[in-house]
Parts: sequence; structure tokens; C-alpha cells
Amino acid sequence: MATRDIARFVMQTAENQKYEAISFQDAVSCSRSFLDELYVISQKNHIRLVDMPDTILPLLDIIERSHKSQKVFAPRIKVRVSDTTFA
Repeated sequence: MATRDIARFVMQTAENQKYEAISFQDAVSCSRSFLDELYVISQKNHIRLVDMPDTILPLLDIIERSHKSQKVFAPRIKVRVSDTTFA
């Protein structure tokens, strides 16, 4: 919930300063809820998300695809199930 509020705060700041884009230049990672909210609000307010690093770009692609097709997509991850017990 807090990450969505932070996304709204970022967008409100961008609108108040009359920015045309929000840069992710120095970002390393972000949560899906933050990026999802920022994506939705940026589409409404015509503010571009730019300088997306390679670490965040796959998540943005999933979010864009989810909104365009009205389905929820999740990233593919490789998981190995272990039957080892740890004490």
C-alpha cells in the first residue's frame, strides 16, 4: 500500500513541477505495485517513464502487457523444489 502512495506522491511532484518525464536513471530495482501505479498514473497524465534500466525493464514490459490485455501476467522464474530439511 505504501508503495502505491509513494508512486502517487512522485507523480504529484512531477505534475507540480510540470515535468514531461520521470527518469529511472539511477534506480536499481522497484516493487511491482510502485511501478504499476506509476505506469497507470503516468498514462493518464501523459508523463513518460524514461531511462529504464535493464533490471526494471522486464517488469515494466509485464505491467504494460497486463494493462493492454486486461490480464494479470507474472514474471517467469526458475524454481527448484528441495526435500532437504534445515534445522
